[in-house]
Amino acid sequence: KIASPVYVVGTSRGTLRVPEALSAKPNGIVLTAGFLNEVRGQIGSAGALPRTLVVHHKQDGCKYTPPSAVEPFKAWGGAKVTVAWFDGGRDSGNPCQAGGYHGFAGQDGRVVSTIAGFAR
Repeated sequence: KIASPVYVVGTSRGTLRVPEALSAKPNGIVLTAGFLNEVRGQIGSAGALPRTLVVHHKQDGCKYTPPSAVEPFKAWGGAKVTVAWFDGGRDSGNPCQAGGYHGFAGQDGRVVSTIAGFAR
């Protein structure tokens, strides 16, 4: 047992595991740099979606997590979905790894603060 409230957070490929946690009825979920099309497909019905925060970088260059997937996910989830867009930071190396925009490089504090604010 875990004391309420419970929020499940997944980042990048880890967002693919978040739908499995929905059976535990978390108070909310957070998807950062998420595989949003795949997550939506795994969940199926927006009715199963709890309160959700999507954190995404406007310049995410990873082919699996395009910024263009955010608005369709938001439209599917409706009022349950809040989106926090990030811009800037650092970008180096593989576009699907932590050293770039995909990993919100240089913006750790801001990302954590955004998530914590959502969970409050």
